[in-house]
Amino acid sequence: MTKIQFIHCGDLHIGTNVYNNIERKRDFVLSLKDMAEYAIEQKVDFVIISGDFFNKKQIDPDALEGAMEVLSILKVAKIDVIVIEGNHDTSIYTEDISWLYFLSKK
Repeated sequence: MTKIQFIHCGDLHIGTNVYNNIERKRDFVLSLKDMAEYAIEQKVDFVIISGDFFNKKQIDPDALEGAMEVLSILKVAKIDVIVIEGNHDTSIYTEDISWLYFLSKK
């Protein structure tokens, strides 16, 4: 029997600015990075993120950069990432394209 291992998480809210404190804002990316390192250590087959990857529809450059850094770690490790768009992730300009679509192309 084939064994499949995966990590499921959600509501990561990358870009959250708690108490207007840059260190707390970075904590959300560091938490994502910890999950990625754990995924690599455990040799999971894939990661599922079920909604609200970002905290708001119009993300700032730091949030995008942090997300790209961590996702690239998983890409190098050949661990697929499946992200389901949450209400915080959909585009404010159109219903067709979101930041998650952009990340999937990278």
